[in-house]
Amino acid sequence: MKTTHTLIIALLFNIVAVSAKAEGPLHVTAPPDWSVKYDDSKGIQFYSAKKTGAKNLVLMFSRWPASNDPKQIPVFIDQMGKAFAEQAKNTPELKGIDTTYTVEPLKGDSFSGSMIRFKFQEGIQTMFMISNGDGIWNGQYTGPESDWKDALKILTTLKIQG
Repeated sequence: MKTTHTLIIALLFNIVAVSAKAEGPLHVTAPPDWSVKYDDSKGIQFYSAKKTGAKNLVLMFSRWPASNDPKQIPVFIDQMGKAFAEQAKNTPELKGIDTTYTVEPLKGDSFSGSMIRFKFQEGIQTMFMISNGDGIWNGQYTGPESDWKDALKILTTLKIQG
């Protein structure tokens, strides 16, 4: 249901129009059938990745503006999960979402953190926070569960440019 995907994304982020090339502070490696865009025009370091031809699929992440201890990531993710689950229970368009979740580790080559996953009829919604010890990046993936492995590969291979 397109409405569910759109509403999920809008609830979690103030969507930024992305038009710049994938540059910025991170080296992002994506499968050949994915495109990655970077935008910092609104003062936020923001990345989005999409699979060519896929509908209702987006991976996006941005630098967390607050300076926090990366050890707090599991707490932040749990708070986000609780807030999203409550919102889903009270929003008619989100009634089909399973609001149970578990905070899971997300371990990558340079960045690690935590994530949560919600299932709905058309796929999954993940929220994550990762860090390499120098700041926190947060984001989400919304789309088919079958494409999550590619999105996860993008996240686990992130590196600082240079």
